[in-house]
Amino acid sequence: MVMAGILVFSQGTGVIAAENVSAGITAEGVIEEEESSEAEGSVVDVMHDGESGSEGSTEEPAAEIGEEEDEGSGMQDLAVPETADQTTETEAAVENEGEDLSGADGQEAGSGSAAEEGADEDGDDYSAASEYADEETGSDSSESESAAEESVQEELSAVAAKTQEENPEGNTETEPYIERQFGFGDRSMLPGWTQWIDRLQHCYVENAEYPEGRHFDMTVTDISLEDIEGENVVSISYSGENGWDLRAQNGGICKVTVTYKDWDGSQNTEEFRLYVGSDVYEVDLWTDSGSDRILPGGEAAMTAEARHEVYDFASREYHSCSEEEMAGITYEWRLEFFDENVRQELGDLITLTPDEEDPRKAVIRFGDIPDGWNHIDANVIVTISENGEAKAENNHWIFMDRHYYELWPTRIDGNIDVGQETVFTPQVREYPADNADGYDILPAEQVEYEVEIYDDKAYTVTPGDGGTYVVKRLREYDTSFRIRAFVKNEDGNPEEVDNREYWLNRKNYDFWYDISGNDQIFSDGLRTFGFNLDELDGVDYELVPEVGRGEWNEESGFEDPLEEGDGWGYDSSAHQITFSGPALYEKGIDRIETRISLRIGGEEVASEWHGFDVREAWYDFHGEFEDEVLFVDDEWF
Repeated sequence: MVMAGILVFSQGTGVIAAENVSAGITAEGVIEEEESSEAEGSVVDVMHDGESGSEGSTEEPAAEIGEEEDEGSGMQDLAVPETADQTTETEAAVENEGEDLSGADGQEAGSGSAAEEGADEDGDDYSAASEYADEETGSDSSESESAAEESVQEELSAVAAKTQEENPEGNTETEPYIERQFGFGDRSMLPGWTQWIDRLQHCYVENAEYPEGRHFDMTVTDISLEDIEGENVVSISYSGENGWDLRAQNGGICKVTVTYKDWDGSQNTEEFRLYVGSDVYEVDLWTDSGSDRILPGGEAAMTAEARHEVYDFASREYHSCSEEEMAGITYEWRLEFFDENVRQELGDLITLTPDEEDPRKAVIRFGDIPDGWNHIDANVIVTISENGEAKAENNHWIFMDRHYYELWPTRIDGNIDVGQETVFTPQVREYPADNADGYDILPAEQVEYEVEIYDDKAYTVTPGDGGTYVVKRLREYDTSFRIRAFVKNEDGNPEEVDNREYWLNRKNYDFWYDISGNDQIFSDGLRTFGFNLDELDGVDYELVPEVGRGEWNEESGFEDPLEEGDGWGYDSSAHQITFSGPALYEKGIDRIETRISLRIGGEEVASEWHGFDVREAWYDFHGEFEDEVLFVDDEWF
């Protein structure tokens, strides 16, 4: 009797949560095969040996062919009928990932218990099926069965020989797995800080359909907030096509639930928490080149930067600690892998070396990686501590591939002012492992680019000369756009090979009235006020004042506006506004409101509001004098 074994590979993911970023790192699929002579079929046990990270971030593995896990052990039994025909049918069912073989009562078809009871979904009996096969074949049944068994044995032997030839060391890197990486995670924040959630998150899949691996976008569809401690801890300050911006408001803890469309079209959720307080440590981490892709034998230099921010709830003032105040900060670097078999199999071929002179810097190196390892994910983690106490942690994924495409440049000038332009030339670099120069730049005619505009009020992106793109900034806030690169595949159809999001950083155009003393206007003279414009050095701007009474709206301005010259005037060269106390007082005006608009290229990017009381001038003299006798050199006050 031939024992036909079916191996089922199951994959799950977990999440490591850091201060700023969390990403899935769990690899699953530890296989144990057990042959049973008691049941009429071989039994394969699949153990889920996964691990999870932060709370609310564990992804359960997708059920395979109607599997039902035992609580605790995570084991399942798949019994395979003994006849060659039934074995073939079962193997076909396994290959059909979407087919459900569970019984009517939820029990797995072909499980050990089902085999003993002899009932399948339709109430048919395995032994009855065998008798039916015998009746059909008659006296030749034993010869047919023997031939079928021999054929199956030859197929299994061929598969085993091929597997041993392709994977002599038992390299589990070839096993299917799914890796989800999210650009958000548990984080400590001060009031007023923001947390960006990009609509597109990253996922890497390597399975039978994509044996060389493929990168996917996961699309975030919804964000929900729940206060765990405190009230109105976090709000959604922006929601647009490109993502969401969450703003910390009050002290407390907020749970954020992110709903997203997974790589396979299913809907899943991911949770993380935002802790809003008065004292926050953070550490930024990036690659010096701006790229997180690497070839075997390559290396990437990385830099971390610690920050300590303090907020006073009473005064609502912020304080950024200086380097001197943070002299006791230490950096600890470590390396983790999505698939822990990488560490076991490759040993010291992948290293992370901190800089001896500057602890903020480190270099990750990939040595001579053996054939068969086509894709490796390395998670670089840095932790900052003060006085021996861990304060913050961040991570950054580095991806090693033997062949990949990458869209360049990795970043553009995101600090341009409103009204300014920046020009860049996108290019696609192909990185084959056998290229001694590192990469080839694909000819422009082989690449098509698609620009995704998220906010047409904030910028424009237009094609320029010679394959360039021109970005013109229209607004001052954080914003971004995405470019996708397409290269024709073997069938001549455009296939996306990479995409990148380019950011325009927030520009600070804050200004305010520079008032010394009181801010009252008196009926007996003029009062002139200037502005603090320190943040606007080098910026081509204009201030446009509005003065009036009552409510103000964007379309009509003040309900009762005062035109320039009617009690006030503005010196545009000195940026000063002057009020005439007598003129305003004579009109019976006791208070005026002002709105100063800061405009760049005709677009308003900031404004300043202030109200002034108009009062009658009055004098009050107090003093008592008496005759005094003074001698030489005496003084009298």
